[in-house]
Amino acid sequence: MFSLAIGSRRIHLALSDLYFIETLPPHKLIVHTADSQYQFYGKLNQLEKEYPQMMRVHKAFLINPENVQEIDFSNKQIFFAEGIACSLSGSKVKAIKERIAKTPSD
Repeated sequence: MFSLAIGSRRIHLALSDLYFIETLPPHKLIVHTADSQYQFYGKLNQLEKEYPQMMRVHKAFLINPENVQEIDFSNKQIFFAEGIACSLSGSKVKAIKERIAKTPSD
């Protein structure tokens, strides 16, 4: 489960529903799922440590590799369902190729 606090509310999401988390200045994060987005305050570095099954692919993005549908290495884009996408850092290309190769597919 992935837990986040928005004001006085506490939201719990199944990790399998998460596509990616992105940073939004100042100090905000956005969780992207198939049908929702949640904004909250936090640090990507902290979430990266708390959820080792997630993967840092850019200074501003932490993804769930299990939900990746396509990677465009030439344009450095990672695609999820419904055409939702995030950026891929050139320095993370090798790591994501290795990680995706290990991720079980349907």
